[in-house]
Order: sequence, then C-alpha cells, then structure tokens
Amino acid sequence: MFGSLKNLGAMTSLMGKREQIAEAFKRVQGELEERKITVNAPDNSVQVIVNGHMKVLSVNIAPEALVMAAQDPQAAEQLNRVLAGAYNAAAKRVKEVASEMIKREAEALGLPDVPNLDKLLGG
Repeated sequence: MFGSLKNLGAMTSLMGKREQIAEAFKRVQGELEERKITVNAPDNSVQVIVNGHMKVLSVNIAPEALVMAAQDPQAAEQLNRVLAGAYNAAAKRVKEVASEMIKREAEALGLPDVPNLDKLLGG
C-alpha cells in the first residue's frame, strides 16, 4: 500500500516538471544520436560501431577473418557468431549509456527514484 503512495507521489512530481522533463528528454536523445559506441570482438577480428540509437555506423572485419570464412564453412559460421556477439555487446552498452544519461538528467531535475524511469523516457 505504501509503495503505491510513494509511486503516486513520484508521478505527481513528474507531472509538475513536464517541460523540464521534455527538455531533458530532447537533450538525451541528441546526445545519444551523437554518441558512438565501439565494440571489438575478443580476438579483434570484428569491430562494430553504433550510435546511441543503435544505428550501425560501421562494421569492420579483419581481412584474414574474411579469407578464412570464404574458405571454410565453420569459419564462416564462427564469423557470424562473432558479428552477432559484437552487435549484442554494443546494444547492451548503449542501454547502459542511455540509462546513465537518464539517471543524470533525473538527478539534475531533482526527481525522486522512479521505478523504470528510463523505460518511461524511452531509454
């Protein structure tokens, strides 16, 4: 019961700061657009660069990995797994960065600890 009252108070606080929240949301969105996240595979055969909106900016594959993949079906399959892993690692990092940005903006606005605030703001 008291948890519900706490959440109600938090929502009331949010409603009173709609304009500041909208500005903060635009700031975070702009920062994410400009942010570049680079992930390298552990063996450095693949590098994936994405922005904070998960738009792939670049995929670099080591020439020797391409040659091996062209000659060996198992190497090709491994390269596919490495690419998927690098992209997934980049996606995870983007979520972490977005969450950090949203938390920073919420603290700057003096907002209470609202459960799932990053999801409410699109993080």
